[in-house]
Amino acid sequence: MGRLKAAQAHVTEYILHQRAIFAPIRRVPDDILMRIFEESAGPVTRYGTFAWTLTAVCKRWRAVGFACASLWSCIEFDGTEVRDWQIDMISDIFETALIQSRGALLDLAYDSPRTYLERMARIHKIFTASSHLWRTAFFTFDDMEDDLTWFTKADMSNLESLMISSNIYSVAWGFGYTPKLKRLALYLRKIQRSIGPDGYIWSQLTHLELGFSTNLHLYLEILRAAENLESLDIQKLSLDVPDSAGQPQRVDLVPLKLPQIRKLYVSGEDPEFISYLVLPHLTELQLCRHGSRLYTSTSTPNDFISLFKRSACNPLKLTLNASVDEFLAIPLLQATPSIEILQISNARFPRRNAILEQLVIDDNPRHDAVSCILPNLRSL
Repeated sequence: MGRLKAAQAHVTEYILHQRAIFAPIRRVPDDILMRIFEESAGPVTRYGTFAWTLTAVCKRWRAVGFACASLWSCIEFDGTEVRDWQIDMISDIFETALIQSRGALLDLAYDSPRTYLERMARIHKIFTASSHLWRTAFFTFDDMEDDLTWFTKADMSNLESLMISSNIYSVAWGFGYTPKLKRLALYLRKIQRSIGPDGYIWSQLTHLELGFSTNLHLYLEILRAAENLESLDIQKLSLDVPDSAGQPQRVDLVPLKLPQIRKLYVSGEDPEFISYLVLPHLTELQLCRHGSRLYTSTSTPNDFISLFKRSACNPLKLTLNASVDEFLAIPLLQATPSIEILQISNARFPRRNAILEQLVIDDNPRHDAVSCILPNLRSL
């Protein structure tokens, strides 16, 4: 009897193990499984990639994983804590990923080391050799990285989106032809030179993001050259307009008309730079506050209202992020009754509720009907 019970337990355990054959994941088509892998694997970093774990599960998953080139085409290098002895291992990881990507366009993120690394030339060589495959690239250069020849000599013929953050302003103008570039973000410090004829073709850009300290004339020169912009993102832009004594002053210039821009994103401590713009087809405005000083000036709402009047535009969408308060929001809303979509992303509920309360107009003595200061609002 004991032997029969042992045999029964063995058969029961065998059946339980074989139930995996009927698991739903085995019936998922390869293309759906590949999509699941793409969403879950994440980028290739200096620690490796989760894609290696996925391809080690079974023969089928291994075949699907290696057949999915995009699974290996997102590479992130964070050199802030990398040591020299780790470079060879990291290089091997990136080289393996590039082999598995089999010529797919790459999404690259590079954050340079904070200390001098003797072996970094190997990683630079890997990135330069694959630069013709860059589709999007995000670069953060530290002051310690003084030799950027590998970057300026890269072949960026397939690059569509580029972000550069650096204290070395010359790097933004020091590379070659980028015929497919549409999106550009520059975070630099103290740019004083002209944009020049080299580098990216400004007129082909559709999205431009600026965040640096510069002079007013260079700011307008950049926007004048980028004549086909559809969206403009201003992040902490500081315009240095000195007078004869070296003190900042306001300059009276003819505002620059940018007829293609539909979207304007503003984040910074002083939105005075919009005083030099005319955006006749502006339909979307997004405001974001960083820090306690932003948009505290009483002239700030007037700067935006003057932009609307000067441009004769009718914005349809307004997004208020972070800590934008009712003292800025309500004058803007009153000046733009054409708004159809209003988005308020605010972690501070009292400020958000204050904005919402003032949207409603209770002008009926019996309080049985209310109206909104935005008659065309259809989405909140």
